[in-house]
This record gives sequence, structure tokens and C-alpha cells, in this order.
Amino acid sequence: MKKELHIEGMTCKHCSMKVENKLLEICGVSSVEVNVDSKTAIVQLNHEVSDLTFEESIGSIGYTLLEIKK
Repeated sequence: MKKELHIEGMTCKHCSMKVENKLLEICGVSSVEVNVDSKTAIVQLNHEVSDLTFEESIGSIGYTLLEIKK
């Protein structure tokens, strides 16, 4: 299962690493691929993770989750 997260505020490689590391801390996330240019993160999941969990996680490091595509 995967989700595509659209994230506001990422501007550089450091931003993408910060987002990737934070998302990998979430239980159920098996891998993350962040693209700064498209401002997205493709998240592979072992089991369902709530949208609110992603929103809170991204928000806690200063970015804004705009949309989640399943």
C-alpha cells in the first residue's frame, strides 16, 4: 500500500532528508521517497496509517501537508 503526500515548505536536500527521517519514524511506514522539486513524498506502508498521523508528523517539523493521494 502506498500514499503520495504533497508537502508545502520543502526547498532543499536538507528539507527532504528531514521529512524522510520524520516519516520513517511512523509505525507502519516501510520506505519513503521524497522529491523536493515536485514537493511530494511517496510512502510505502506495511499497514494503514491515518492521514492525521501524517499531518501531525509533518507539522511537527515545520512543514504543511497539503494533500494525500492514495
